[in-house]
Amino acid sequence: MPTEIEVLELDVTKVYVNGKEIIQDTNGNWVCREELTPSEQKAFRQHLNSIQKK
Repeated sequence: MPTEIEVLELDVTKVYVNGKEIIQDTNGNWVCREELTPSEQKAFRQHLNSIQKK
């Protein structure tokens, strides 16, 4: 049974995935201090792809 993953974008350099903060550093790399599950990683990538297409 798939679990629901919440992706919340606070601004262009800060995103939360299931409450785990992911920030974009000055080099453009996305950094998360906590380990993301494979499902969370996939949801984050899909979110980035969706905002890049806008």
